[in-house]
Amino acid sequence: MTRTTKTLSTVEVQKALSQEDPFDAELARATDMIAKNPTDPKAYVARALLYLDDGYDEAVMRDVEKAIELNPDDPKAFAIRGLCYSSSFFDDDAKAQADFSTAMNLLAKNHSVRLASRESDVKPRTELMSIIQQATKDIRNKKMVDDALIRRGRAYYDLGAATKALRDVERAIAKNTANVDAYLLRAKLCRADEDDVRMKADVEMAHRLDTSRPEGYTFLAEAYFHAGAGLTDLALDAADKALAIDNDYSSAHLVRGQILCELGKRSDALAEFRAALSLDPLYADAHLEFAECLEEEGLIPDAIEEFKAYISNADRVDVLAIIETIEHVDELKAAAN
Repeated sequence: MTRTTKTLSTVEVQKALSQEDPFDAELARATDMIAKNPTDPKAYVARALLYLDDGYDEAVMRDVEKAIELNPDDPKAFAIRGLCYSSSFFDDDAKAQADFSTAMNLLAKNHSVRLASRESDVKPRTELMSIIQQATKDIRNKKMVDDALIRRGRAYYDLGAATKALRDVERAIAKNTANVDAYLLRAKLCRADEDDVRMKADVEMAHRLDTSRPEGYTFLAEAYFHAGAGLTDLALDAADKALAIDNDYSSAHLVRGQILCELGKRSDALAEFRAALSLDPLYADAHLEFAECLEEEGLIPDAIEEFKAYISNADRVDVLAIIETIEHVDELKAAAN
């Protein structure tokens, strides 16, 4: 799915520099670094990361292009530019994928950790458009219309076209009020729109129609967990419901582990991460969460091994996270020596 984006004018930059929140202070420091040493590519990368986190993609592109000009062998710069190209502002999947691949190649050349050669789990824009075209053709020809609406809705969702995705979901439900996939997809859309009431209602409807589907309760748990304090009990209850449906659903074990770790119940959380990985040994996110929990427990050697497993199994679209994890592993090793 493409990221949302914002633009940042010169006036807004100056205004930002005059404010007193942490982002503005860091932005001011990064800008000062550039002013003192305008040929330091790391300074431009540092400021690009700040702009990236805040969604100012034009500013990201200016800084990262300068960083690549100064150092064309920096994988982090290419990773950032790839994320910039994947934003809704630039919306260039081909350039994004090329930059992710360049970053991975530079990383593999300069780092000893094995990097898995994996195709992106995120379908390229061209593939998603092909799915939409075929689904539209099937709808017009009245060929498995319910299925075609869901296929097209999912493709629109992955493209970030939430309004079009919702339109197809609503049509699918209108045609068939027992369409489980439609309720689950609408619940996912409601999660993105922070409509917790509708999301919960759709998850429960999907469960009434098909008690064998754990994914609805799993992303309900994720939504409650990421919503912050006060909803952890609801998050844990939803994760428990998902696992009651299917105890072999690795994503539910992962979310339950995250919740327990947040609650400080790290030994229980570690058991959940191990369960997720026993079901799916290549589950990159589970390796990362497991590693972070192990680090919090002070089990640094084990944490390093799990961070390495994440690096080896993460997808190339996550190359910036891979690079940051490598840097963190180096810090852990240095601190241990």
